[in-house]
Amino acid sequence: MLRLLQVDFESLKAVALIGVIHGIAEVIERSTMVLIDHICHKVLENRTIPWGGFRTPRHERLANEITVMSMLYESSAIISVNYFLHLYQYFYTHHNSSVQLLQSFALHSSVPLMAEWFFTSVSIGIETTICQ
Repeated sequence: MLRLLQVDFESLKAVALIGVIHGIAEVIERSTMVLIDHICHKVLENRTIPWGGFRTPRHERLANEITVMSMLYESSAIISVNYFLHLYQYFYTHHNSSVQLLQSFALHSSVPLMAEWFFTSVSIGIETTICQ
């Protein structure tokens, strides 16, 4: 739904702002999950453990797979929603040229993809730093 709202706006600033808000929410969510895991394990085990000492290799692999799936899902959602919107404009509005639509597609896809890439890199950095 958030990606669909992103491409409905005509302003590139609005697309970028929603991409940044979504990225910040994603970083907070991933960091909170790591923090909750640590707190729950500390309460259940009732002992002091170093950061990241609570994660087993199996848990690490699952967390990494979820992160990779999220990265792929978000990027493909950006591309597919923009593609269908611009395809609709190509077939049902005749005042836009195909070159203009291609430029618009590239611009409206690259801005959210760059925001997604940046915040995914930040969240992966946080996860790997905390889990060491």
